[in-house]
Amino acid sequence: MRLQRTILAGIIVFLAGVTLDTQLFPYSYVLIIAGSVVSYYAAFQWFRNKENRARLKETLTPKRDFAEQITQLFDFRWARISVLWTVVALFGMLIVHAGSILMRSTGAYECAIGAIKSNEKIIQEIGEVKSFAYMITGHTTSGMGFSELSIGVIGTRKGVYVKAIIEGFNGNYVPTSLTVEK
Repeated sequence: MRLQRTILAGIIVFLAGVTLDTQLFPYSYVLIIAGSVVSYYAAFQWFRNKENRARLKETLTPKRDFAEQITQLFDFRWARISVLWTVVALFGMLIVHAGSILMRSTGAYECAIGAIKSNEKIIQEIGEVKSFAYMITGHTTSGMGFSELSIGVIGTRKGVYVKAIIEGFNGNYVPTSLTVEK
């Protein structure tokens, strides 16, 4: 039970970090990473117990009989709901981190960051660029094509989201538009 509470506490810290990140709070990524580390460590420790693995397998494995499968869909026991919710939350946390790492590793993101840091209009509005939000939305290409990113920018006066449109060809990226989103 102690490990389940630790997992829940880590998920709550993670969600607090995500909420603060969407509000462009500086250093919110520390909460996101700390919550993830705590949650995954506790989940790993929980999973090491043989009884817990059996409980997880029973919860996630569908029954063979179709009628039992349908009944299982509407089985709202707290133990079942807590296991399912925890698995979904941990998977969602993994998606947030993977998405952020993948977006940050692209040339389009690097080009956008450089363009934002040197854009006089954005600097006049928000002050000197201090940092960027952890989560990035949009889509990007791997070297050729069109990328559209929404990047949270934290300045000395305020934070804003900047929509960056980047065109790439053979690894050369050019920012075509930077728009401050209201």
